[in-house]
Amino acid sequence: MEFTVLTQVATNRPRTFQIEAYEEMLQQRVQAFSVLDRIWEKVPAVSEEEAHTDIEQAIAEARAEKTRKVCILSNPVHPKIL
Repeated sequence: MEFTVLTQVATNRPRTFQIEAYEEMLQQRVQAFSVLDRIWEKVPAVSEEEAHTDIEQAIAEARAEKTRKVCILSNPVHPKIL
C-alpha cells in the first residue's frame, strides 16, 4: 500500500504519524460501517417496487388515521364516525 498522497500534505508531522492517523481513520470507518452492515443484514430483501408500494400504503394509512382523529375531535357524537 502506498501513501504518497499523505506525504505531500504540508505539515510538520512525521510521515509515520500521518500513516498511523490514516490507518486509524480507516479502522474507525470500518467500525462505523459494520454497524450499518449488521442493520442491513436484518432488513428483508424486497424489490424497489415492493418497498415503494409499502411506503405509499403506510403514508395512506397515516393520513387516514389523522383524518379520522380530526373528524372525531371536530364532531365526537356523529353516528357515522363512532
